[in-house]
Amino acid sequence: MMDDLHRSTFAVSTLNEIKTRMLAELQESMGDIAEELLPELAPMLLEDAPQMLSRLRQAIAASDAPAVKKLAHTLKGSCASMGIMALAAHCQEIETMGRDNQLAMAAAKLAHAEAEYEQVKHVLGQYV
Repeated sequence: MMDDLHRSTFAVSTLNEIKTRMLAELQESMGDIAEELLPELAPMLLEDAPQMLSRLRQAIAASDAPAVKKLAHTLKGSCASMGIMALAAHCQEIETMGRDNQLAMAAAKLAHAEAEYEQVKHVLGQYV
């Protein structure tokens, strides 16, 4: 895992992977109406996630580990509730790094989360 954080390149999910996983997770939790709710749900994450990522970057720069932990936890929950599991996993790791005051590692992982969000943004944009 340490090596993954320090590699200069990393894989982000494909648009199809994000969409397939998101729909499967939402259908499991919401049933057949999941895809019908996406036009209501997608704009909320599209509005909130960039602000949360920006605030995370600021908290890391300010060496505010408790804020990093809290912001990452909040974004993780939003992503998980939408079935955006890869981004939620990145946020989980950042939350743990915030808890453990490993902010240099959190900054590297945040770059991964931001790259993943760029893909998520394209998928959710199909529902707005």
